[in-house]
Amino acid sequence: MRVAIITVGDELLAGDIENTNASWLARRLTERGVNVTEITVIPDVVDRIAETIADHSERYDSVVVTGGLGSTPDDVTVEGVAKGLNLDIERDHRTYQQISTAVKEIRNDAPEFEFDLERAALRPRGSEVLENDVGIAPGFVCENVFVIPGMPSEMRSTFEQIVSKFEGDVFTKTLRSTETESHLNEILDGVRTEFDVTVGCYPEEGRENKRIKVRSTNSSVVEAAARWLMEHPEISESS
Repeated sequence: MRVAIITVGDELLAGDIENTNASWLARRLTERGVNVTEITVIPDVVDRIAETIADHSERYDSVVVTGGLGSTPDDVTVEGVAKGLNLDIERDHRTYQQISTAVKEIRNDAPEFEFDLERAALRPRGSEVLENDVGIAPGFVCENVFVIPGMPSEMRSTFEQIVSKFEGDVFTKTLRSTETESHLNEILDGVRTEFDVTVGCYPEEGRENKRIKVRSTNSSVVEAAARWLMEHPEISESS
């Protein structure tokens, strides 16, 4: 299963906010054996969102989008997704009801709270609602595109509703080494040739420790490759 992640927001591109959503989603999907093939960060621009959605929905099994679900002028993800999939936009009754309930609860404590309910309730026609249990704006699903909120707590909560949709057959094993990265080249080339696996070496902070990640669609091959690597004193099992 090949999945692309799209994070939407000018603030991400400006570096004002760290893109923790992309990292969290990539880890969560990889844990489920999914091949995360691409991560894209795009601005709050309708046409840019539309062209990315149109391209990615054709090239990947599924697309996960975060950000831009709200009532402010820069919240244009709904419009961009609809345009990318050639769908009309309409007020979704279920979305309206969920947002209305959330806004009323907020106004019980903050009567001055302003929120454009009509704008926030717009969704591509025929989309499926994904409830947002910890925030205001629900996510939605259109075809193979899953759109979830950008606030990290809301993103994680909403994603858990669709996590069962993502299952793949990529298996991984992580090992460790304190050897200089360039000194591992012969060993890493050897395991690729011997077992036809994908191997990555990733220095951690300070560069003293390295993570060595072995990947394949065959779990037995991954285990065999890991055992082969650990026969070398430079490499050990991850704690």
